[in-house]
Amino acid sequence: MPGTVSRTPGPGEMPRLGRWWLPLLILLVWQGLCSLGVFPPYKLPSPLAIGAGLVELESQGMPPGQRLHWHLFYSLLRVALGFGAAALIAVPLGLLLGASPRLHRLINPLIELLRPVPPLAWIPISILWFGIGLPSAGFIIFLGAFFPIVLNTITGVTSVNPAWWRPPSPWGPAAAMSSKKSSCPGPCPTSSWGCA
Repeated sequence: MPGTVSRTPGPGEMPRLGRWWLPLLILLVWQGLCSLGVFPPYKLPSPLAIGAGLVELESQGMPPGQRLHWHLFYSLLRVALGFGAAALIAVPLGLLLGASPRLHRLINPLIELLRPVPPLAWIPISILWFGIGLPSAGFIIFLGAFFPIVLNTITGVTSVNPAWWRPPSPWGPAAAMSSKKSSCPGPCPTSSWGCA
C-alpha cells in the first residue's frame, strides 16, 4: 500500500515469520515421532489426532449434544464469577486495610492464617458447602484470586505518598476534592498486578 513504511528488524530482533519456526518444528517432530510409533497414542497422541478430537468434540459433543463451545463457555463463566466476586470484595477490603493501620492489625492475622492454604485444599469444604457444580468451582477460583488482589491493593495503598491523602485545609472542600482525585489512582497500578 502507498504510504506504508516497511520496518526492518533490529540487530537482536527476529523477523516476524521467524518466530514461528520453533513451534512449527516442534509440531513436526512431535507428529513424526508419533507416526513412527515411538510414543503410543494413549501416552502421547499426535497433533493431528488432537485436532481431529477437537473437531469431533465440536461437531458431536461429549456427552452427545454438549459441544466444545458450551464447555468453554461454562469454564469461562466459572472464572468470571469467581474472579469478579474476588475483585469486588478484595479491592475495597484492601483499600480499607491499607488506609487504616488499626483495621489492618485486626484483620491481617486472619488473612495470613488462611492465605498459605492452597485453593485445592478447599475442594472438600467447597463440595460440602456448595455441592458439585458452578458455585463450588467459583468458590475455588475466588480463593485463588482473593488473596493476591487484597495483598497487592494493601501494598498499593501503603506505597502512596501520605501527603497525597491530606488535603491542604486552608482551601476548603475544593482542595479536598482535588486531593481525592489525585490520590485515589495511586494504588491502581499495584492493585491491578494482583488482578493480573
